[in-house]
Amino acid sequence: MYTHDNHRIPFTGAQTFGLMLFVGVMFSACMDNDDLSSLLSESMPQEVVKTHLSFSFSRVNTPRTRMGEDIVQGQEEPEFRGIQDIKLFAHTVNDDNVEAWKEIVLTSAYPSENDVAQFYADVEVPLNTDKFRFYGEAKKAENALSSVNGKLVTPTFSVSGLNGLSFSLDTRWNTDNSTKAQALADYLTSIATKLNTEGLSTQYNKFIENTAGSSANVFALIRQLYANIEDNTKKTAVGGAITADGKATISDNTITFAELLDGYPVGMPDGTARVAWNSTNNKFEPNTSTSILFDGASLNSYVYPPSLYYYVESGIRTSSTIHMYGYGDWLYARQHGYAVEGVQDYDTSWKHFLDMYEYNSDEKVGIYSHSVALADEISYAVSRLDATIRANSSTLQDAAGRQVHFTASAFPITGILIGNQKQVDYQFEQTSTDNYIIYDTAMPDGMVLSTQTSPVNRTLVLESCAEDDANTTDKDERTVKIAVEFLNNSGFDFYGYKGEAANYPIISNGTKFYLLAELNPNDAEDSSAQDRVFKKGKVTSVDFVVSSFANAYNVVPDLRNPRLMLGMLANINWQTGIVIPPTEI
Repeated sequence: MYTHDNHRIPFTGAQTFGLMLFVGVMFSACMDNDDLSSLLSESMPQEVVKTHLSFSFSRVNTPRTRMGEDIVQGQEEPEFRGIQDIKLFAHTVNDDNVEAWKEIVLTSAYPSENDVAQFYADVEVPLNTDKFRFYGEAKKAENALSSVNGKLVTPTFSVSGLNGLSFSLDTRWNTDNSTKAQALADYLTSIATKLNTEGLSTQYNKFIENTAGSSANVFALIRQLYANIEDNTKKTAVGGAITADGKATISDNTITFAELLDGYPVGMPDGTARVAWNSTNNKFEPNTSTSILFDGASLNSYVYPPSLYYYVESGIRTSSTIHMYGYGDWLYARQHGYAVEGVQDYDTSWKHFLDMYEYNSDEKVGIYSHSVALADEISYAVSRLDATIRANSSTLQDAAGRQVHFTASAFPITGILIGNQKQVDYQFEQTSTDNYIIYDTAMPDGMVLSTQTSPVNRTLVLESCAEDDANTTDKDERTVKIAVEFLNNSGFDFYGYKGEAANYPIISNGTKFYLLAELNPNDAEDSSAQDRVFKKGKVTSVDFVVSSFANAYNVVPDLRNPRLMLGMLANINWQTGIVIPPTEI
């Protein structure tokens, strides 16, 4: 096994790592074909040959940076994280053109972050193998939480159903949320009932318009209500409803809420916690089965980002020569970043190494195939969104036309939501019509709204659809809506987008709000460079520009709705292609 100190694996396209099969490397180079055939027949079934297998990785530099960059390999000099859960399959075609897949079992250690190559001896590969399929997941960080590493729900791998595999994203919904959601709704109902019996019709009518149901929003609503009641007798009566059953205490007109109602929703965007007033039954009802994000869609639609996953289906290159020494020279140069002694400007590309193989990719593995290599490098199965956010002014207007002045710490960015995510098939292309929404909360340090560009937040995503995809019936389905989640930490309230409501919703201090943008490959300066917003193995870079708070939502809106009010300008740049002008939010 070869090791290294530094290596590099950029997330910019195909250059990741190669796979090589050395057939018969344990035998002497001077052994003739008859001797080889005899030994093969004595030591193994005729349908397989013994191989030595190794993976090679590009050089990655140290030291490590923050966890988010480490997880997505997004550092300026990306670090390889190692591989776990490798699944390798060989495809064969016999003389009767009967196709079959066979799993190749790797029994020794998988490549770690300290390995530029991993060597496997005595691996049996079927005769007539003409291609390989590889799946693998990057090793998890010490913090194994899905919010840090991402989570891809992988199938049960079976050679009989290999083309029917599907990969999906893991839901964030916690069933414990339902209990607390109902408790908050009942709490609001008891206060609304007291407002009605006390004859506070103005406050009552405004109170029951509320649709934001997170703990933070409910607490802010109740504090505003209590502060605005002028009649002391009625205020005392409403205060009794607020403090009933130990749910809160009031001292010097300051309300402190008990912990039993705090922290809802767990693991979800605050904006997904929604309540609605039932005018027939005169009570608030929580939305725990459907989400405002998608009409009739389950709250299970909110998911973690995928983990860093690898995939390739590749033809092979074969050779009647054992290339162990040539591989050693190539690996040494790739490992250390300089030429082999006596060789000027040594080419460390995978293509250069494959030049040693005399047979093309249409060849099959035979008993004289002393060396076999994958023609293609193993690549990323997922895509990545790199997002920065900035304001075009330190004073922004809210929905009521009021000026909102803010300092550099007033509006922390707490999450990014990415729509149009779907289940993918065995080759990581969209295969279903169900939409999911990634909610990424692993923001970098210093992620706050400012007139200066924020740090880059990197989110792994699945490939989005193209216009000609089988599951795409509308050109607009190529667009991807993004919601950026902010915390109002300014010390002031402001008004957000009201839509068809009678009153502007209040974005209260201490609560979260959302601004939207839309990503469309048609808006690129070179729209022919990429047919979809997210493509596996590639990075989409977006600079979001906030120009107003007028379109701020206090709940997460339906990201499918074409009539949504967009609040950000997005400047999209593919590291491998297209550029879209800045996008407002």
